[in-house]
Amino acid sequence: MAIDLVMWKTPEDSCPEVQWTSGEVRFSPLQVDTARQTIRSLAQKKEADALLLWDLRLSRTPPAENWLMSLLRKPGDCWHAGLLLGARRHPQDRDFYLPTWQFNCDPDPHTRAVSDKLSLRACLLRREVIRALGGIDGAFLSVDMAGLELGNRLLRHGGLIFHEPGLLPSSRPTTKGLSYPLSDRYLYIIRSAGVKQAQYVCLRRALRDPFGAEIAEYVAALRRNRQHPSVARKSYRTRLPPVDRAKTQRCQVSVILPTLGRYGFLRQLLEQLSRQTIRPLEVLCVDQNPLAERRPGLYEEFREKLNLRVMWQSERGQWTARNAAIRESKADYLLFLDDDSEIDRNFIESHLQCLFAFDAAISAGASLSEVGAPVPLNYSFYRVADQFDSGNAMVRRDAFRKVGLFDTQYDLQRRGDGEFGIRAYLHGLLSIHSPTARRIHLKSARGGLRVYGSWDAFRTKGLLAPKPSPSVLYMCMTYFSRRAMREEIILGFLDSWTPYRLKGRIGGIQRALYACWGVLGLPRDVIRLLRSIRQAKKMFSQGAGIQELPRPEGSV
Repeated sequence: MAIDLVMWKTPEDSCPEVQWTSGEVRFSPLQVDTARQTIRSLAQKKEADALLLWDLRLSRTPPAENWLMSLLRKPGDCWHAGLLLGARRHPQDRDFYLPTWQFNCDPDPHTRAVSDKLSLRACLLRREVIRALGGIDGAFLSVDMAGLELGNRLLRHGGLIFHEPGLLPSSRPTTKGLSYPLSDRYLYIIRSAGVKQAQYVCLRRALRDPFGAEIAEYVAALRRNRQHPSVARKSYRTRLPPVDRAKTQRCQVSVILPTLGRYGFLRQLLEQLSRQTIRPLEVLCVDQNPLAERRPGLYEEFREKLNLRVMWQSERGQWTARNAAIRESKADYLLFLDDDSEIDRNFIESHLQCLFAFDAAISAGASLSEVGAPVPLNYSFYRVADQFDSGNAMVRRDAFRKVGLFDTQYDLQRRGDGEFGIRAYLHGLLSIHSPTARRIHLKSARGGLRVYGSWDAFRTKGLLAPKPSPSVLYMCMTYFSRRAMREEIILGFLDSWTPYRLKGRIGGIQRALYACWGVLGLPRDVIRLLRSIRQAKKMFSQGAGIQELPRPEGSV
């Protein structure tokens, strides 16, 4: 295994004698053009498996070669020390268009965790990921922003990118922040999210900052975007790395399946579970239906076929239900499903293969909805998952022992699964999106959270019901900035004025017409928002309802 070393130096620095036996050593100024050319030329070589980028100002001695080799033997494509080198809370403008994206939160910089906050000053990159997804984007003026864009590109297109504090000789965070011009901020948005998002951010920033300056910097970014073709590719991991099928066949899986008001869908799903290529050890069905509507006869059909256990729960709450089933489950792998789902015969096997291939804690399956927004393009390849969907996910049991169970403050409300996903990410657990573990989300108009009065977080039912669901603001208060919460409210209300069945499927003119209709109802929405804020503050003052998963008796 070979690693080429690139050492960044200033013109005043002398080139030190480096004891490096793993590959070629090059010295280069840390500037966008020279760095791009150096990385590009080394990536074309067939001899090296990886590149180590190292700033002489950090240390004149790079990390130990044996330790770097050990990183390359693990699943991963990029390891960097960005969170210790000033990249925390950058780039700052993602709050405007991705206000509650989990990767806007920063893990503890002393923890190994997924992070796209890449710094080129200390970075180990596999050669194949550079060749597949491109190196440094030459359109940027700042090396700092070019590094952030590269990290985000790897994350979005299927690369496994980790913050690795062990790269630095000292794990103390730097006090120096990143430096980049405003035009680079707009170019980052254009490259990563598109021109429309950049226009929206420009409008939002212009309401606060000098209008002319914002427009000029946006136009400069747009000009550079046209002059320099993007180096991004569509995807990197369309296939699963090799997996020993014998390992997956030996795994024991507990299926956790809450149900409420959907017996017709439930029967179909139980039939599909009984025909899996890997049969589950048990199915725990948490039935929250009223006593008069219960159908125990349905479960008798599958009791022996699926080793089905029914947990009758009079206290309604989707997270209370799942927590109870987790405690009662016996297997080391827990599969979470919604009752209004359709699955393929290899559904369980696909989740297990994903966990083993990437040594991940969570396999986040693809949920393809029949109603609502179109399926995103990034659902088609393996990548770091950016959300946790409790309707289609498999979790190693140890993950709950590390981060705790679901927060019961989210009972009867939205985004409890999103909160768990953020918490798992901040604890350094790896979650991989598995495109082959597909379920069709039937989006039943009855049952489930529809009983509690909402289609989604901002489409709550009732004339004066809180809008959004108070749990959305509670999550913002827990993990995100005040600005992010403000932007989440603005974007959520704008989107909610479009009917759910047309979500993500209409053009600008239709959207404008619905927005005019929404403005007419704005006074009522303000009242609903104030009610939501009041309830969210109460939830926040009460604290999280996160309980620990007890260890088995006799364990240490």
